[in-house]
Amino acid sequence: MPGSIKPRVSRASQLIGRCSLPCAIWRQRNRRRQIQSKLPLQHRRLRHHPRRQFHRPLRPPAPARRPNRPQSKARLLKIVASRLLPPIHPAQYQGPSRVLARHPPPHRRRRAGNPQFHLRPHLSKSHRPELRLPKKRRHDFLRMNPTEIPLKSPSSVTDLSIGDVEQVERALIDASTRVPVLMFYASAVVWLLLGTLLAAFTSFKLHSPDLLSNVAVLTWGRIRPAHLNVMLYGWASMVGMGTAIWLMARLCRTTLRHPLVLVTGGAFWNLGVLLGVIGILAGDSTGYHWLEFPSYAAVVLFVAYSIIASWVVLMFRFRRGDPIYITQWYLLAAFLWFPWMYLAAQTMLFIVPVQGVLQAAVNWWYANNLLFLWFGSLALGTAYYMIPKVIGRPVYSYHLAAIGFWTYAFFASWTEMQRLVDGPFPAWMITASIAAMILCIIPVATVGLNHHMTMRGYFPLMRYSPTLRFTVFGAMSYTAFSLLGVVISLRSFARYLQFSEVSVAYSHLGLYAFFSMIMFGAMYYIVPRLVGREWRFASLIKIHFWASVYGIGLMTLMLLAGGMVQGMNMDNPTLPFTESTQSVLPYLRGRSLSGILMTVAHFVFAYHFLLMLLGLGRTASVPTFLNPVNPEPGDVIAH
Repeated sequence: MPGSIKPRVSRASQLIGRCSLPCAIWRQRNRRRQIQSKLPLQHRRLRHHPRRQFHRPLRPPAPARRPNRPQSKARLLKIVASRLLPPIHPAQYQGPSRVLARHPPPHRRRRAGNPQFHLRPHLSKSHRPELRLPKKRRHDFLRMNPTEIPLKSPSSVTDLSIGDVEQVERALIDASTRVPVLMFYASAVVWLLLGTLLAAFTSFKLHSPDLLSNVAVLTWGRIRPAHLNVMLYGWASMVGMGTAIWLMARLCRTTLRHPLVLVTGGAFWNLGVLLGVIGILAGDSTGYHWLEFPSYAAVVLFVAYSIIASWVVLMFRFRRGDPIYITQWYLLAAFLWFPWMYLAAQTMLFIVPVQGVLQAAVNWWYANNLLFLWFGSLALGTAYYMIPKVIGRPVYSYHLAAIGFWTYAFFASWTEMQRLVDGPFPAWMITASIAAMILCIIPVATVGLNHHMTMRGYFPLMRYSPTLRFTVFGAMSYTAFSLLGVVISLRSFARYLQFSEVSVAYSHLGLYAFFSMIMFGAMYYIVPRLVGREWRFASLIKIHFWASVYGIGLMTLMLLAGGMVQGMNMDNPTLPFTESTQSVLPYLRGRSLSGILMTVAHFVFAYHFLLMLLGLGRTASVPTFLNPVNPEPGDVIAH
């Protein structure tokens, strides 16, 4: 226009304007290609090639599919779990085992940029096994998978169902863990029998000291530490590690790679225990409580444990699925705590020994943490798996389980000095341990409430399931064990009970009534799944349970009553010291009677376990129940 003023345009603006048009055209064409790539081939707009006389689509056709070929079980499991099956509904979930993550169905796949399947599996909150599950009361335990179900060979991948996939997955995991777990269990049972015989002989030596007194190897000062270390490192540690291996493989949903490595670690552990027992009987004991093994045996034990623990940690590292069940928390923590405790105690007592009264502090620090952080964590983790698994319900409150775990991990490691009340230590150290022992009521209350509410309405099932009966008894014993520890840690009670038989009752209540009973329940559940047979005689299971319960119950009552009488007499300055030892003899004879009951229980269990190893168990698909069960038609019974 005449008279109008043209705006000045810089050189940079001109260059940007010249480049913006080709960029816009390129973006428009690219967008058109993306849209057309989603259309079927016959509806795509064809483009004429400038130099050739034929038309071609924007994208090449998909390559021809490979012909069908026989699939292995692992490949079938992988294919079905990743593509073909629909999402698992929470009602189809069985116990705290892992739920297979499914892709969303085709009508719910997002069409953002790629019309293909999502690469990451979908696991919604409602599918998390530890959080959501329909609450059913009417004999849910009758509808779980039995121990042995014949695996069918499907003609095609589409013949598989969700139950088949879970069945194949569990069968593969059990097959990979069969040899090492059974090896650990068999070794543990052998050490249990040896420790039981040593315990019975030790008990008789207390009220009959002249029994074989002319044989140096069989003196009380050598037999008792040999018995304790056999039960600690032979029976308890071996059965705990075997159970942890199986549970970690099941919960991580990973097959065990190179199981012979674990077998080698278990063989070295047995060698270390054998060397330690021979050293103690030969007079080469260190003299420290629960650390009597000589140094050459301790080195072998630490090397063996390093092999075993590394495999457990690797299984957790390569687990399938993001949610971590509470059992895995306890098991992984136990396998990380034990080497720290054992190496620290060995270093401060033997390699670079501390001086004076600090040796007693280090010794009780290790003994207390071994009982709480190693055996206690293994037992609590196992109970958190077995109880929900058998009754078919989730844990009542996962928040309570988390609170119980973290408070247990924090307070339990501070309680070691409560065994040294009025000792030559600063008063604040002992007071801190007493306060930590009292605060341990928090994890006891949370764990006990969680187990009770999980079992609410299902306590009658203890009449049928051996696993549930042993495990619930062990979980209840954990409460009694912890409350007794609080009582004897108080200064007013420790004055009378600290150096009496009450301390022995406290240790037996934790190691046997709490830990060992839960491990017996775990073995009654795991062994049939490894050998493919059911326990042969329900009567032997009943004998084992009741002889163990009456044995540990009678032993605890005799030691508590005798310990209180002994402590009161020792605190009386008018009575000679020999009077306190004479007053406890009747109670020690009652303890020997309880030892006979426990010996019978252990030999019955060993005989029953040997039948399972030899393949002489029942081949029926119905598990062995303690009492007859009359299920409804169509119900599948499991224990």
